[in-house]
Amino acid sequence: MRRRTSVARLDPVSRPARLAAALLIGSFAAATGALADEPVRVKLASGEVLIVSDVRIDGDSVRFTHPVLGELTLPAASVTLLDTPEAPRQEPETIETDPPAAPPAPAEEKPAPVEPVRKSFFEGWTGSFEGGLTGSEGNTDTLNFRFSVSVERITDYMETRANAFYTRGEEDGEVTRDRAELFVRNDWLFKDSPWGFFAQSRLEYDKFQDWDLRLALFAGPTYTFINNDRTLLRGRAGAGATFNIGADDEDDVVPEGLLGVDFRHQLTERQSIFLSTEYLPSFSDFGEFRLNTDAGYEILVDPEVNLFLKLGANHRYNSNAGAGNDKNDLDYYLTVGFRF
Repeated sequence: MRRRTSVARLDPVSRPARLAAALLIGSFAAATGALADEPVRVKLASGEVLIVSDVRIDGDSVRFTHPVLGELTLPAASVTLLDTPEAPRQEPETIETDPPAAPPAPAEEKPAPVEPVRKSFFEGWTGSFEGGLTGSEGNTDTLNFRFSVSVERITDYMETRANAFYTRGEEDGEVTRDRAELFVRNDWLFKDSPWGFFAQSRLEYDKFQDWDLRLALFAGPTYTFINNDRTLLRGRAGAGATFNIGADDEDDVVPEGLLGVDFRHQLTERQSIFLSTEYLPSFSDFGEFRLNTDAGYEILVDPEVNLFLKLGANHRYNSNAGAGNDKNDLDYYLTVGFRF
C-alpha cells in the first residue's frame, strides 16, 4: 500500500499578496528610478517591521541593509513597503526671454500759457511831477515858468498815459505866454500781435489864439515795430476831428487824419531820450495840416528819491494859423522833477 507524503508550504503568503507587494515595490522603484538610500520601513511576511536602507530590487528579490542584521535579500513577495520616499523634485525649466520692451515715454506736455492777471484800472499807476523857473530883473523884467504832471499805467494788454502842463511868461509886467494842455491816450494791445488800437484826446488853451479852447479826438490802429526793455517804436494811423471852441470864424469843426510815431530809448541805466510826432492833415481843406512834435532827454540824478532832470522841446506847426499868428510855435524848457 502506497503512503502519501504531504509537503508543508514554506511561503505562507498567498499569490495575490505576492502580486500586490511586487506592484508596490515596483511602483516605488519607478517613482525613484532606483530605490532611495534613506531609511524606510518594510514589513516582512512574519509581521515584523524593520527599518532598513539601501533598498534595491534584483529580479524577484529585494535587497536592503539593516543596521543590525546587515545586508538581507528576501523574495519580493514576502516584503511590504510601508514608507514611500518622495521623488526628487523636478525644478521647473526656466526659459529665458527678453524682458518686455518698456512702453514709450509719454510726450512731455507743455504747460499751458499763463494768462496775464488783469488788475483793476485803479492799480499799477506811476507818475511824475516836474517844474522849471527862469527870470530876470533890471532893464527888462522877465519871468517864465513851466509845471507838468504825468501819470501812466502799463500792463500786458493796455497802456494808458496822461500828461498836463501849464506854462506862462511875462516881460515888464506884460504876459507874453499863457498856455496849458491836457493830453490822454489809451493803447489796447492785441495778444501775440504787433497790432493794436488807440484812442486819444488833446485839450489846449492858448491866450494868444483866435479860439478859447481846442479839442482834438482821434482813434485808429497801431503797429509796434520794436518793444523791449530798452526801446519802443510804435506807429499809429487814425482819423478824428478838431473842435475849435470859441473860434472867431465859422470853421469850428475840422475833420482830420492822423499819422504818428512814438519813440523811446534807454541810453544807459540813468539816461533816456524820447520823440513823439503827429501829422494831422485836414479832410475839409486839402493841403492844410498841423504838426505836433515833442522831444527830450532825461537823466536820473538821484535814484533814491527818483529825482531827474529833463531837457525838452515842443514844436507846433499850423499851416492855417490865421491872420496875425505865426505858423510855428516852439517851447523849450529845462525842468527838475521826481517820480512817484
